Formats: sequence, C-alpha cells, structure tokens
Amino acid sequence: MEFGLRLDSLPVAGGLSSTDDGMVVTPFALRLFWDAYAVVYDAIWDSVLTQRVGELLSREVRRVRRRAVTGRIVDLGCGTGLGAQSLADGNEKVVGVDTSGAMLRRAERLGRIDVGVRSDVVATGLPTSLADVVLVGNVLQVHATPASVLAEAARLLVAGGLMVCVWPREGLTLSRLLLADLFLGRSILGSLGAALLRLCVGVCGALVGARMQSGAAVERAVLSWADGAGRKLLASGIAHDVSRYVVVQVWK
Repeated sequence: MEFGLRLDSLPVAGGLSSTDDGMVVTPFALRLFWDAYAVVYDAIWDSVLTQRVGELLSREVRRVRRRAVTGRIVDLGCGTGLGAQSLADGNEKVVGVDTSGAMLRRAERLGRIDVGVRSDVVATGLPTSLADVVLVGNVLQVHATPASVLAEAARLLVAGGLMVCVWPREGLTLSRLLLADLFLGRSILGSLGAALLRLCVGVCGALVGARMQSGAAVERAVLSWADGAGRKLLASGIAHDVSRYVVVQVWK
C-alpha cells in the first residue's frame, strides 16, 4: 500500500484566464506563487533524481534523433533551467520560456539557458520552426489546455523535430518521491528537507489552483495528440517510477 499525499489529488482553485483578444493572463496570486516557488525550486529538484530522469530522456533523444538543423532547443515552462541541461550538447543553444520572471532570472544567472523568454507557453511569440527539440517538461499538468501547449510546441519545431513531454506519473505521492531521493543516494536530511518543501509548495499551489490536470488526464491528452496526422510516437515510458514521458517526432 502506498502512503502519502497524492500530488494529483490537490484541488483546483483558479488558473489562467483569457482576455477578449485571446491573450493569456496569469492571475496575481498565481504569478506570486511561481515567483516564490523559484526561491526553493532548486532545493527541491536539483538532485540526483532529476539528473537521472534527464539522463534517461537524453538517451532516448540521442537514440532517435536525426542531424541537428537549427542547433537550438526550446524548453517550455523551463523553471530554473534544470530540464534542458541534459538534452543540450555543448554546441546547442537553449531558449527557456516561462511565465515567472524569478524562474527565468535564476536559470539565466546559473547559465542553464542561453535566452530567457517571459511568456505563457501557448503563445510564446517565438518564430516558427525555431528548434530541433522542444522540451515540454512538467508543464502540461499546470495548464488548462494541454492541447494548446502541444500545438505551440509543434509550431516551434522544424519538420521532423522531436517533442519531449514529461509529467508526473498518475498516483505519484510525496512518499514515493522521498523514497526515490533516498534510493538514489540523496542524504536523509536533504531528502526530508525536499519532501517538506514539496508539501508546502503543494499546499500553496492548491490554494491558487496551480495544478489543473491529473497525470492520467495529461497522458490521455498527449497520446491522443501524438496519434494525429504528421506525428509519430518514438519512445514512451516511466522514468525512475516518478515521471511519465513520451518522445514524438513532428512533421509539418
């Protein structure tokens, strides 16, 4: 039996809204939440667990990737930039997109991204066919319309480019994350500290409606989208019992 707070069971209390011209607006409380999250984000996620998940994704991408065309990777919902680090080789530029200025500033300061764009992930304003790889990492579950995020990611890809989608697996609990940290060698103090911070972030996120989709809902949306014309599912799996991922090749 699995004990612990389910990360996909937190209630929804708000989220993104739209203006009459279609522009996406983030309510003040939600913006404040993400900027505050930036302060503790790396204390939670800059870990061996995150590195191992990234290494697995990198192996999957290298296994199926063709020759680079643009030399760019776009990280949608980049946070502090941990996600794209493992996917980029030394010659590729990483463009990070996030609604949180605090997240972007940290990512840029630590040299994890080359360019930061403060924007919602469904309307980045970036040029079409900008990147060889687009990472959609742990953002679909916090967006009201995952299909819109996937459409924008596809627009940013060159023909034949790769979209890498990652989200928390269905039923993921705080205790499972704690055990994963400990199993991979994180110190007891570090693991417990990260677990406590995850709990605090989860409660605060529930109050502002940060989580909008369950893991199962995200999986249905992604697999349904990947089954469309001009898309090919190249890889799919679960990383270290915590993250669900797919790699999709997108043709224009």
